[in-house]
Amino acid sequence: RYYGKSLPFGEESFARENLHLLTHEQAMADYAHLLTTLKKSLRADDAPTIAFGGSYGGMLASWFRLKYPHVVVGAIAASAPILAFPGLDVKWDTSSYWAVVTRDTLPENGGVVDCAMAYTEAWAYLFDKSSAAGLKELTGIFGTCAPLGSARDVERLAVYLAVAIDTMAMGNFPYPSDYLTGGAGQLPAWPVRAACTALLSGSDVRGSEVRRSDVRESEAAFPGTRFGTRSAIADPAVLLDGMRAAAMVFYNASGEAKCLELPDDGDYDGVWNYQYCTELLPQETYFAMAGSPNDMFWKRSWSDAQVDAHCMKLYGVKPRRDWIAVQYGGLEGMRQASNIVFTNGGLDPWSAGGVLESLSPTVVSIFIPEGAHHLDLFFSRAEDPPCVRDARAQQVVHMHRWVAEARA
Repeated sequence: RYYGKSLPFGEESFARENLHLLTHEQAMADYAHLLTTLKKSLRADDAPTIAFGGSYGGMLASWFRLKYPHVVVGAIAASAPILAFPGLDVKWDTSSYWAVVTRDTLPENGGVVDCAMAYTEAWAYLFDKSSAAGLKELTGIFGTCAPLGSARDVERLAVYLAVAIDTMAMGNFPYPSDYLTGGAGQLPAWPVRAACTALLSGSDVRGSEVRRSDVRESEAAFPGTRFGTRSAIADPAVLLDGMRAAAMVFYNASGEAKCLELPDDGDYDGVWNYQYCTELLPQETYFAMAGSPNDMFWKRSWSDAQVDAHCMKLYGVKPRRDWIAVQYGGLEGMRQASNIVFTNGGLDPWSAGGVLESLSPTVVSIFIPEGAHHLDLFFSRAEDPPCVRDARAQQVVHMHRWVAEARA
């Protein structure tokens, strides 16, 4: 509900006073009611049913199996960051999300030599331009729709640029896709590589054809030498222009963008922002960035007090920080479940909050080294890496077992 055509108050659904029915519990109750009603109407009360979901849908699928085990016999939960919450039995470090984004830019993971180092340098150049002359220069380099007028605008620009590369990391698929552009043009195959090439614009791009290694080998924090010592671009203006070009791989996928329109604080993820402000359903714009050597970004964080004030201003609510932990219990809660397959891709930043090891014979984790955001749920294509095909085959084996047990 509140997504697509499921609008409980029609065109007024997104008014502040009408958002109170937007909860993950209500969404699951909708599914439970739909499935039980549909089965009765089809005279298929005994038909085994399986939940599928990716991202938010993956979280819902796994929680649905916990809460409504009589409605579905199993769940496929792809790219489901159910551990990306405070108060669980496994500590959640929000900056680990941005570490995975950084990992995608490294040549051993299909990125480009010097890319991470160039990003690290570019942020420093960007934040050094808060004077009147610097703001005018940034407005010209990045082609913002409105002139930048303050240091706060520079921060907004930086976050917008970071969201571009993190979205391309989510969508780091082996073929062109419009999944994350909303149909407004396509991202190229391996868009992180394309963005890195644009960023470096003529410098060393030897990593473009490097063989992808098993990204699990790169999960540790990145020592400075992993980034290189300095990028090949000495001119700050040239590097910032490369950063603009990298962002436009995503923001101008349609080829029709005339300027860079910076969103307001609450507009990065639309109504999803409300779900963060109430239940802390994960949103990366609130996640901490650790900076070098842990990631290629700048040091940034939100305090609980800042989040509370921000959410009160937008919606008149504060997050219930431990609510997910109370309801589902993290890893221990999932150990008490059955018939759930979690899949996570090594290229997907949301894997940082995913279940990365099997918890029991029937609560299974499948790691997909060359997978981005729930690639395994997409239609099969010739470009799919073998690890994706293998994950799908394993899922089918589990589903056959669930159905057979339900019919026994």
